[in-house]
Amino acid sequence: MSESALAEEFGVSRTPIRQVLQQLALFGLVESRNGVGTVVTEVNYERAMDLLAIRRHMALLMSETVDPSRFPRANSHFATTIRNITRLRAVTRHLRLS
Repeated sequence: MSESALAEEFGVSRTPIRQVLQQLALFGLVESRNGVGTVVTEVNYERAMDLLAIRRHMALLMSETVDPSRFPRANSHFATTIRNITRLRAVTRHLRLS
């Protein structure tokens, strides 16, 4: 996928597309290849679980630093994220045991 094609598809300039792709590359989810564009990398189970653990810890840390009375939507979002990650972990544990 090229930055230009993504920018056109989402109706934005290439700058936000480039920023998102750089963030995804930092997490190892995409790879930039000269003459090809950006490709999605293969994510194995262990890598996916590591990323979920990092996201969960970040959400927990952020929720501890946010004053819920000042940011009720943020608090709600963090709580939902933590619930979703907890559910996903339970499902993946169940799948590994099956």
